[in-house]
Amino acid sequence: VDEDVLLFLYGQPFDVNGEWQTDAADSGEYDVLVQVTDGFLFDEQTIKVSVKDVNVPPVLDPINDLNIKEDSGEQEVWILHASDQDGTVNEFAISNENLNQVDCIVKMVVPNRWSLFLKPTKDFFGNAKCTVRAIDNKGGSDEQVVNILVENINDAPKIVSVIPSVNEITLNKGGIQNFIVTWSDVDNGENKVEWF
Repeated sequence: VDEDVLLFLYGQPFDVNGEWQTDAADSGEYDVLVQVTDGFLFDEQTIKVSVKDVNVPPVLDPINDLNIKEDSGEQEVWILHASDQDGTVNEFAISNENLNQVDCIVKMVVPNRWSLFLKPTKDFFGNAKCTVRAIDNKGGSDEQVVNILVENINDAPKIVSVIPSVNEITLNKGGIQNFIVTWSDVDNGENKVEWF
């Protein structure tokens, strides 16, 4: 009312400017004393400050690029770790994968130990990816794309048909018999037909 210069004083946890940068550990209710003075008279009031809890998502530890062999079956390839500063990590999951290449699986192997397993699709080789997600007890998550190299192994070619298809052929001396052989090779390699 007197148009005096007023000085405000703030109790803890506020600083002299009336500011407070909260962090994840500060959720709760606080009674804060606020004072005002014109240099002669003062007034004060206690105010209630509520800091709402905001989930800080977990942090998934880095996962290296992974190598497995074609047709190797399901293999445990990585032990998963994540940290959470305001809760606990209670689950890992696969959020994206291409099942035509590699099936990525997370399992709790023993209590509180999760592992990543990979199972390449039959006869697939090459590069694949999947996304691993860590999920905390408040629904927060972190994820990482994992690069996978499936190394080629040589698969035997398969004879599809032989013409003529009889088990035994008798030829006269100097006779000729032509054969037609078709085959398949999942490796798409060049094949040579040999008789022995």
